[in-house]
Order: sequence, then structure tokens, then C-alpha cells
Amino acid sequence: MGALVFAVSRGGGTGIGSADVLVPLALSTLAAAAFIANEHHHADPLMQPALLRLHGLRSAGALMLLLGLWNGGEMLVLSVYLQQVLHMSPLAAGLTIAPQGVFGLATGLLGARLARHLGIQKVLVATGAAATIGFAALTRLPGSGGSHLPLAAVTLVGCGTAGMAFGSMVTASAGVADRDQGLVGGVINTSRQLGAAIGAALLPAVADAVDRTRHASTAVGDRAAMLAGLAAAALATLVATNAWRRSRHDGVARCAPRA
Repeated sequence: MGALVFAVSRGGGTGIGSADVLVPLALSTLAAAAFIANEHHHADPLMQPALLRLHGLRSAGALMLLLGLWNGGEMLVLSVYLQQVLHMSPLAAGLTIAPQGVFGLATGLLGARLARHLGIQKVLVATGAAATIGFAALTRLPGSGGSHLPLAAVTLVGCGTAGMAFGSMVTASAGVADRDQGLVGGVINTSRQLGAAIGAALLPAVADAVDRTRHASTAVGDRAAMLAGLAAAALATLVATNAWRRSRHDGVARCAPRA
């Protein structure tokens, strides 16, 4: 993962075809292949391959990876944008981003009630859509101290992040034996941390690659970084929608009368 993050962080500055990118990317690929091979043959594997065949765990792991990606990169880019483009103080920048955490906390506290009324799969789709809409607004970040309306979108991103985290954990642990719940939690949390590491390197790299002149006042690169976050949130929504459709199909199949 260290090699992968290094490759991503160097891509914006040296180009994706440079040795700074290709060599660590190849090293990361080889290390991942060696880890997977070892897990399949080890008598007591760290990550049991059989559990990874569970559709719910795979979907939840993918969702948490994407969540970590957009969350780790968005907070970093926004904090720099607010201070360098809108010339806010560190305190004012923090207070501007704070609603994201407040609304995220509220969504997390209401998560159980939402799940009871809508179903956990619908919660995942709805919160993924909220994050997608929020990032769509953030792609319109002002280039000066004009309208701050797009910044209100951080509340939607916060709702989407918290709801996706709650729903993914529930989805991953459903139907898993008690003895394996710790492993499931480890897989899900690791997925989020890996996504955050990649996102913290990727989104700033996108911003730098688009705005090579380093004219921060144009905010062009920051908007491009938010567009990358939008892509991650939209992909997460698609994954959640597919999981919802699959659960409905499985439910119909279980209820269908046998000939």
C-alpha cells in the first residue's frame, strides 16, 4: 500500500508513464499477489479467503474503500482551498467544514431508525446519492470570495459518509458467524483506511495535475479534485444499488413456490 500511495502521489507531477509511478506500481502489484497467494495456502490465514466469497462482505468492503477515498481526499483539498483560495484563517476554515461532521454524527445516530423504516440497502443507496449530490455542488467551488453556497454541500457529503459507513458495517456482518465478526470488522475498517490513504494522495494529485501553473486563485484544480470525489461517490451509489437489487432478487427467489 505504501508503494501504491507513492505511485498515485507522483502521478500528477511526473506523469503516469514515469519510472516514479511504474516501478512502485509494479512493486505494489507483486506484493498484493504474493499476499493473496500466501493467504490461500497458509494454514491459519490472516484473511480467510472463504469469507471474501460472501457477497455482502465484498460489497461492503468496496463501499468502505470508496468512502475512505473520497473522505480522505476531500477534507485535505477543502482545507487547503479555503485557506489559499478564499483566504480564510485556519479557524474559519475548520468551522466551515465542521457542519460535515455535525450532520454526519446526526445521520449516524439516526441510522438504526432509518434502517428499520427503509431497509439497510435503501439507506446505502440514499446516503450514497446524498454524497454524490454534495460533490456535484463542490465541483462549482468559487474562485474568489464570492458565493459560498457550494460549500453548504459539505453537509450532504457528511450525511453520505456517515450513512455509508453505518450501512456497510451492517451489511458486512449480516449472516456471518459470531466467531468471524472480528475478522469482518477488521476487513471493513482496513478497507476504509486503505481508501483514505489512496484518496489523500489521489485528490491532491488531481488538483496539482489540472492546475499545473499553481495559480490557486483559479480553483480549477480543486474543482477537478471534487470531480474525482464525485466519481467515487457515484460509483459507491452504483455498488449500493446493485446490492439492493441483488437482495430483492434473492428475497423473491426464497419466497417463490417450488414446482
